[in-house]
Amino acid sequence: MIKVSIIVPIYNTDPFLTQCLESLVNQTLQEIELILVDDGSTDRCGEIVESFAKRDPRIRAIIYRVSRVRSDILSGSAVSGRS
Repeated sequence: MIKVSIIVPIYNTDPFLTQCLESLVNQTLQEIELILVDDGSTDRCGEIVESFAKRDPRIRAIIYRVSRVRSDILSGSAVSGRS
């Protein structure tokens, strides 16, 4: 039975992510659920999250890929017509 749910928001934290996840999976309380949300990282975060999710059934990975449309909107090129 899950006693604690831990949600970890992730965005371009590759240098720190492995240490963070190792710490979480090695907690003494084993009845936890880890929800890892990668919001379109451009580094290796998605790969790291998927690797941990394959090794530990307590981990749920939610990985968003940045689409071209979202990228254009965030950069302003959708409005300005720049590419």
